[in-house]
Amino acid sequence: MNSPTEHGTSSLRLLVARLTWMLIGPATLVIIGLKIASAGDGWLTRLDAIFFGVVGMILMARWSELKSGEGRDSFGEPSTIATFPRFVRTFAAVAIAAWTIANIMGNHILN
Repeated sequence: MNSPTEHGTSSLRLLVARLTWMLIGPATLVIIGLKIASAGDGWLTRLDAIFFGVVGMILMARWSELKSGEGRDSFGEPSTIATFPRFVRTFAAVAIAAWTIANIMGNHILN
């Protein structure tokens, strides 16, 4: 295992954070969104809570990576904590839109 950097974050921790906000988290949101759409159990169900829990996990992973001082954007370019508010606004808007569409599909169109 690599030794911690001067910021107190190991390379493994950065890798996990980056994979979480770029790959694992969004893939999980797609799967949960599909389940919400296919279930049609109404709004604000257990699946909806899980969806927003994953959204929170993604935001925490991104913040953790940026806070380490070694953050990168999705293109591999250096990124700083100053870019975090923009990421939150954009990601939250996309997540809420996806959640809304999944619920409309499941509760009003597919049922």
